[in-house]
Amino acid sequence: MAEIKSSIQIAMERAAALGQADSGEQDREEGKRQGRALGRRAASGELAPENLASSLAGLPQEQRDSARQAAALALLEDMEEGWQGRLTALAALAAGGPAEAAVVELARVLAQEERLTVDLHAELAGELLAGLAAEGISGSAVHPNPAVHPQLKERYDQAVAACEPRRLAALSGVSQAFQTS
Repeated sequence: MAEIKSSIQIAMERAAALGQADSGEQDREEGKRQGRALGRRAASGELAPENLASSLAGLPQEQRDSARQAAALALLEDMEEGWQGRLTALAALAAGGPAEAAVVELARVLAQEERLTVDLHAELAGELLAGLAAEGISGSAVHPNPAVHPQLKERYDQAVAACEPRRLAALSGVSQAFQTS
């Protein structure tokens, strides 16, 4: 009889362990859900970066890691528009952690891309001014618009294509850093 009771106890312990594993998985999934929602709110500007970190800290301990990862991935989803706010929120999440260096590298790459765009506009404006001057049009009232330069799209696409591998590598580095931290 002791053997049967022992087998039943073992079965009960295994069932309890499976229940705990399911609970842990549920906590991680709930953390991911909460993190994605908070990350999207931060990406839209609805939630300030410093409030993102404090909101994540307010979650139950067993949900925080998965929530932090999900928030970071939500912020990385579309770094094309409004990247400054997203980057600020990522920096707040990464502060003092292993992902901080990857976020700094991403900031450097994005700032360099922005400088390339500004430089391209200045170059195109200079070309337009030179063309107008060659036709005898000059003076302080002349303000060239680089947006109408016939090669704007082509040259912009070239500049973006040159930066894309570094951008993708930096985005991947941040994603990996948050997944391993």
